[in-house]
Amino acid sequence: EYLINKYYSSPSEVKLTLVRAVGCQLMSIAIAIANVFGLP
Repeated sequence: EYLINKYYSSPSEVKLTLVRAVGCQLMSIAIAIANVFGLP
């Protein structure tokens, strides 16, 4: 119940966390692609 209340009370914080997580994943994918193509 606490987690649910926290989730609904801070939507901006949740969005920020999601954006950060997606950004990290995109960065990892970009690095992986760069490694495949032999870029520095």
